[in-house]
Amino acid sequence: MALADADLSPDLASADEIAGWMAARRCGSDMVTAGLVDRFRVTLGRPLSTDALVPLGLHWCLAPEATEADRLGPDGLPGDGGIIPPLRRLTGIMWGGGEIDFRHPLRIDDRVERLSRLAGLTEKSGRSGRLAFARLQHDYQVRGTTCISEMQTIVFRQPVAAPAAEGPVVEEAWDFRRTVTPTPPMLFRFSALTFNPHRIHYDQPYATAVEHFPGLVVHGPLTAALLLDACAAQVGAGAIAHFRVKAERPAYCGDRLTLAGRIDGAEIALAALDEAGRAVMRGVATLHRQREGEHG
Repeated sequence: MALADADLSPDLASADEIAGWMAARRCGSDMVTAGLVDRFRVTLGRPLSTDALVPLGLHWCLAPEATEADRLGPDGLPGDGGIIPPLRRLTGIMWGGGEIDFRHPLRIDDRVERLSRLAGLTEKSGRSGRLAFARLQHDYQVRGTTCISEMQTIVFRQPVAAPAAEGPVVEEAWDFRRTVTPTPPMLFRFSALTFNPHRIHYDQPYATAVEHFPGLVVHGPLTAALLLDACAAQVGAGAIAHFRVKAERPAYCGDRLTLAGRIDGAEIALAALDEAGRAVMRGVATLHRQREGEHG
């Protein structure tokens, strides 16, 4: 991958560091087991099921990077050598969203190979100060066929107080709603399922005193998985071909989330709203029939 895909100031990373990160490839292998599916479903607050199709979002639990304990940084994430590059000065790391193609459904007993690479790095200025964005490409294959392809966005920020919970109240008509309150056990279970050691999700003193959040932060992929689950309950998991999602602000443990959707033909607008009615995450799910129609 060319350095043209990276646009960072030298004080964040050197050209040699960037070149090494862009050239690296990460891979992993995992098995979709009935037990993993059961644990994922109950973490989302859903009953167990005998359905052979795997719930959408389970790929975030498959083949996560395994990093030795002595290589973890102060925030719990890999200090070096992981798929997420360690940028100087911007030490706060958050999941920002992305786009996912669901090409073929995963099934129980599938052996899944994950192939990952850093696809791009950019720097911007935002309301909370200096920001950088990493784009990570993840492909999940079964017997050589890509079943899920994801372009994920990771946001780097300065270690300053998190922006205040502000923004307009969303006043839209929705076709379906579901409410859920993320709890410490839910966050713990999701961290365990995804092997995510980021301390903002389970270490309250660290999250509040060091990273300056008002409480434990709900994983971005957890909120996204809850949105996918609410959507799949309406149209079926096998009907969703593409999911585009963007995190707008953090969601916090103990605060009730409303998962809402509006169906417009083959597109479904989705939003996760906080207790005040502000969007913490927005997304769009596209159904298979539209994508097939686009290609004739």
